[in-house]
Amino acid sequence: MAAGLDRLEAQLREPLHRVTLPELVDLWQHDDIVVICQRPANLEDCPDLPLRIRGALGNALEEVCAREKSPDPFDRPSAHHLMFKWNPPKRGAVEVARPYVVRADVRGDSVEVRVRLFGMAGYHAPVVMRALLAALEGGVSVRNHASRAAFTPLEARFERFDGAAHIWAQGGTSATLRLLTPVIIRRNQDLRIAPLSLFRSALRRTLAIAPWMNCDLSVDEPALLAAASRFDSVMAGIHSETWNRTSRNKPGQGIPMNGYGGTITVTGQLDHWATILDLSQFASLGGECALGFGAVQLILYP
Repeated sequence: MAAGLDRLEAQLREPLHRVTLPELVDLWQHDDIVVICQRPANLEDCPDLPLRIRGALGNALEEVCAREKSPDPFDRPSAHHLMFKWNPPKRGAVEVARPYVVRADVRGDSVEVRVRLFGMAGYHAPVVMRALLAALEGGVSVRNHASRAAFTPLEARFERFDGAAHIWAQGGTSATLRLLTPVIIRRNQDLRIAPLSLFRSALRRTLAIAPWMNCDLSVDEPALLAAASRFDSVMAGIHSETWNRTSRNKPGQGIPMNGYGGTITVTGQLDHWATILDLSQFASLGGECALGFGAVQLILYP
């Protein structure tokens, strides 16, 4: 595995393709593992449900990878190692992102769970599907690990997204951005969600995901941020959210978490920002996206 991991890290540091934003859109690819479940009777409304599902997935994936261990002809790291044990390399001032996000959407009496694998990581979709089904059926911790809720799968499927198949936003004069799970944006360790910090986070997230498409995204970051500073951004719909999460490494100990929810409206000639915000719907934004935070929905107006 070591040689394969070294090759992967080298590829992420020096991607093969130097691309513009429209070219990245054409090359963008991700694979979704989607499981529709019956909503458990004891499932409370909580902001960190994706995080709790991720914890159960990590345990199940470790077991599945150990049980199904077989020689890989390309010496690639296992799905569990790649997603839960390994830290991506840095590329100058921008880190390479972890290659996945977890989503969980409660819809009445059902729950849609979605694990998204970006670019090269899509190779692991089958084993992640098996582990996700085992994790959901085995039960997910709720109420700060005081009890567990078993999710009964009703449907499971794979979805592959190819950039060329999507009608991408080419511009717009206004947009609404809904924060579906808490967004965590820090600068110098301070939590903030000023308009410019949000735009910067969306751009940095796009730069951090691009290497998984074997792409090095070429953008004029100062010019883009200067354009964003001229937008009329209304943050009146934003509110702070505070909760405690738990960790396998710190059993029984609450970890304080802070983030933001709500909606943001943006007015201005969005141009490339429409595409970057559109990508954020797939990649999330802010910190700790692999834990399920930073999920957003974009509504774009012409």
